[in-house]
Amino acid sequence: IGSTSQVYLNSYGATNGPYLSNNAITSGSLKLLNSSTSVLGAIDLAAKPYGSDFRLSAASVCVDAGASDMAVYNGIYSLSLTQDLDGKARVSGLSPDIGCYEYQGASTPTYSTKIRLATFNIRCIKDTDTGVRSWTTRKNYCKTIINDNSLDVIGFQEVTTTQAGDLRTLLGDKYLFYFIGRDDGTNGECVGGGYDRSLFSTVNKGYFWLSPTPDTYLNALAWGGTHNRIAVWMRLKFLTTGDEFYIMATHLEVNGSGTDMSEVRRKSAELIISRAKSIDTDRVPFFLVGDMNAASLNEPAQAEFKTYFTDAYYAAENKGVRSGCISTYNAFEDAPNLSNSGRRADYIYMRGSYDLRGYNVVQTKYDGNWPS
Repeated sequence: IGSTSQVYLNSYGATNGPYLSNNAITSGSLKLLNSSTSVLGAIDLAAKPYGSDFRLSAASVCVDAGASDMAVYNGIYSLSLTQDLDGKARVSGLSPDIGCYEYQGASTPTYSTKIRLATFNIRCIKDTDTGVRSWTTRKNYCKTIINDNSLDVIGFQEVTTTQAGDLRTLLGDKYLFYFIGRDDGTNGECVGGGYDRSLFSTVNKGYFWLSPTPDTYLNALAWGGTHNRIAVWMRLKFLTTGDEFYIMATHLEVNGSGTDMSEVRRKSAELIISRAKSIDTDRVPFFLVGDMNAASLNEPAQAEFKTYFTDAYYAAENKGVRSGCISTYNAFEDAPNLSNSGRRADYIYMRGSYDLRGYNVVQTKYDGNWPS
């Protein structure tokens, strides 16, 4: 939509809508008439010079940046996108492009290697966790669940320094770990990653705080959160092929007693996307994992993430390769409602060239007990 255009949408009394998706708005304002709700993702159009030709270039931020689904009050509306304005295939990469034309060139390399990737909030050590909930008991379950699922790459949250040491001891030399303490880089709960050292090597790595000053912890609570929050990333290389990809792990702010932290989470998501763009300049595959502390419906952070990444849950659902439960939060209950979408707090987001083969929420108990 160019700067001289005016678009008016009338919902004619519809309860939810209208919805405008996969469009780039460069300036001006969008006017929605008789609309109680709207979902709009705005992004600068980095295409060819404005005029009659709005076809995208390979470097455009609009390539693969469209949404293949939209979260609304009662679920997900899947968009059936098959052709662009030229009549060419609408999805030629990872996701639909933003705009009326789909970029037909290869935006990313093609990869033939395979990854079993997971996100794992192992729950930090708490004095109130006793018996089967104690880390002394759970650490062996955590070791087993990692080995039983033959995980290649793992993003971790809530790892204390004691737990980090135990994971290294229990898993031996198979995995190489990278943990960063959220308080000052060393202390506090850690976020980080681990990978099978027989498969990958580290090309580069780093971390940043989710704050207006991401390169220092001194201003970590400036957005109004109650906990320091960080994101930790690694660029890994397959030892066999030399193919490279990113894994980034994070743990977003949680709502307090009567305090809504959704805006803090949204700002964090916005920063994460900005950093992902800045480090992945050659557009290798990028995986963002973590405990986002909110269900996807009507959550600003998840809406923000989906302007750049694809949610693996829905991508697998659309391909018919999703298995297991919906919920990722069990609260150590004996029989939690694992079909409750409101308890889906942990996510895997993806961007780049890959073929998603499956998605599963592991719900295994050991000796009748939850690992975390």
